Amino acid sequence: IQDVKLYYYQQEANIAMQEYFLEQNGRSGILVMPTGSGKTMTSIYFLLHELSSRGYEVVWLAHRHMLVEQAANVFYRLTPLVAGDEIKSLTVTCVSGAHASAHALSKKDDIVVGSVQSLVRNLGYLTAPLKKKVIIVVDEAHHALAPSYRKIINAVRQKCPEAKLLGLTATPIRYTDMDTVSLLKLFEQKIIYSISLSKLIADGTLATPINLKRETNVEIETYIDKDELKKVLAKGDLTKQAVNKIAKINERNEVIIKEYLDNKEKYGKTIIFALNIIHCKVLADMFVKKGV
Repeated sequence: IQDVKLYYYQQEANIAMQEYFLEQNGRSGILVMPTGSGKTMTSIYFLLHELSSRGYEVVWLAHRHMLVEQAANVFYRLTPLVAGDEIKSLTVTCVSGAHASAHALSKKDDIVVGSVQSLVRNLGYLTAPLKKKVIIVVDEAHHALAPSYRKIINAVRQKCPEAKLLGLTATPIRYTDMDTVSLLKLFEQKIIYSISLSKLIADGTLATPINLKRETNVEIETYIDKDELKKVLAKGDLTKQAVNKIAKINERNEVIIKEYLDNKEKYGKTIIFALNIIHCKVLADMFVKKGV
């Protein structure tokens, strides 16, 4: 654990959370840190070092079981940060379709990391064994506007009226956006700490992006039926069904594979951000067939 060193902005974020939640006894707020800056580790560092040490139970909400796994691993790795001689151990329980059922929750739990889908169907099993002091954490805070998240937050606060709420997001806050206005209202208009992507690039913490555009020459519209296309245009974003169809377009995927293979030496270790799990599996299979 001695290897855990916080960057200057992570230290600033921790100090800001301490001041707000502990010194000012703040109730709700958002932590804004860009992708790649370590917001999960920063927040868990604070939760363990400052709140678990003071007897708080953590209820961490994620929208996918893979994110449950990711957060639980960080909690496990940073557990030695908990201070206090009287705390000898911590119990972390993961609740999702791929982990334990909500029925497994008990008064022994110090940290509950759960998928919203699993918890919202079993609110009684979540709230009944809660400790007196609780903090709810919403990973990717914009999801907190969804009814399922609101139900869980309201249920926890009904049982524990003083429960604190921390939202984590990589999305910059725009006060003119109606969804952001609603989000800020839920988090009591409080941005606890915020740092921009441009600042972290400017100071060398994050790499300077080099954008290279590649044309796939695939007309996406031809793969989506008219009714689906109407939904896409009305929504202003791709629907789940449309994304699934795009994920399976061989011609498009072949361009992605070829781009890497043609530049294998130049690119070296590479991360490909896929559309969804289906797309991940399709690309992985294609790479394996090419000997990667």
